[in-house]
Amino acid sequence: MASIYLRVAGLGWVGVDIFFVLSGYLISAILLAPGRENRLSYPVFLVRRAIRLLPAYYVCIGVVGVLALILTPDSKVVRDQPWLWLLSSDILSCFIDRGGAADANFLLLHFWSLAVEWHFYILAPLLLRTRHKIAIALVLIAVAVLTRLVFIALGLSDNATYSFTLCRIDSFAFGYLVATARPAWIQGREGLAAFAGIVLFASIMTGIGVSSENIGPVAFKKMVWVQSIGYSLIAASIALILQGIIARQDHFMVRRFLEARPLLMIGRASYSVYLWHLVFMPITVRMARGTFADPVHQLLMQFGLGVPLAFGLGFLSYWLFERSLEFLRTARFTALSKLAIGRAAP
Repeated sequence: MASIYLRVAGLGWVGVDIFFVLSGYLISAILLAPGRENRLSYPVFLVRRAIRLLPAYYVCIGVVGVLALILTPDSKVVRDQPWLWLLSSDILSCFIDRGGAADANFLLLHFWSLAVEWHFYILAPLLLRTRHKIAIALVLIAVAVLTRLVFIALGLSDNATYSFTLCRIDSFAFGYLVATARPAWIQGREGLAAFAGIVLFASIMTGIGVSSENIGPVAFKKMVWVQSIGYSLIAASIALILQGIIARQDHFMVRRFLEARPLLMIGRASYSVYLWHLVFMPITVRMARGTFADPVHQLLMQFGLGVPLAFGLGFLSYWLFERSLEFLRTARFTALSKLAIGRAAP
């Protein structure tokens, strides 16, 4: 069992890639929907995103900032607060301090991905206004690969190659392609596309090496092929799997499983769970190391402490700061916000 946990934990970093591709698909699908959503003006779209996401985001960094100020007032969690509040922590971790927004008690390193997500929100409505959507997606993929190659050639931090917005825009672009492109060659062959995606994904993971050695020190960031084209290949495999799932009928077994009530509940709260899932990791690591000498037992204790804590705080955050503000994203509020912004929908 411990061996299985180690191997699953070794795949944890791929969750960000899945998250980016899904986000690219979902946001593009919302903006292109034939109903009212695709009539939202650019400012109204950003306002609705902000209402949906920012209260929980700012409460999390505010609470952690206050706790850090009380416990360790000279810590980086306190010092780096402006980067977090300005949704630019990816810049911090890429070019200034790889271990920014972290101290002996709290960890906010994962907020770089939320900053990148917001940069995509700013770009997505502009990209979807163009007629040449597929060409735009291909350009974004090329930009990401070229940017990573330039960073590698310049000898910049592997964290910059992994975390900088332009280096990860290809993941969103693949999700964007799933939402906007329906190439003739894939129609009727969605199952085959999903199978190809699974094979590609498994091949990449095998090439990287899924083992306990990839837990902790991010070994995959040291592999040039992963840093250059690997992230794009991972995103492509995820996009193929996604294409296969969404194209199937409602009776498709995988789709029914993903739409099961417990998974839907977790999905709705997943954003808040993600906000909190690493925050107290330094404390749980310290507790586990003080309790067990064996590294596997330490990991299992961290899992046993961290998962309930993340889900508990995540669901609490969802109900208090996401669900309770849903009324602000109703059609009536949308109409009022259009008037307030002075921008009528096209």
